[in-house]
Amino acid sequence: MADPAKPGKTVDEALSVNVQSSLAAAGLDLTRGMDASRFYAVRIRVGDCHANGLEAFFDPVPDNPHHGSIWDLAAVFSADPDRYERAIDALAKVSTILPDNAQI
Repeated sequence: MADPAKPGKTVDEALSVNVQSSLAAAGLDLTRGMDASRFYAVRIRVGDCHANGLEAFFDPVPDNPHHGSIWDLAAVFSADPDRYERAIDALAKVSTILPDNAQI
């Protein structure tokens, strides 16, 4: 999908996440693979995604068996930018920022 704010660039269809239960089962830190100098990690609950009209699920990929996806952000943005902002605000309010090397 094209990014309306940046012609020639595309918008990711889903937000990539690491699934806490999968990391825990493997005995890994919640911030596994995160570059703390460039990013921060947050905990977002699946129920909070669903409550805001978003789909969240386990979605392993070849280079990350703990990968998950949060879908529908791009679709919501395209259909109703105000609803998108409300969903992002709601998720920000219920999410928890994790310290480096956070454990379950």
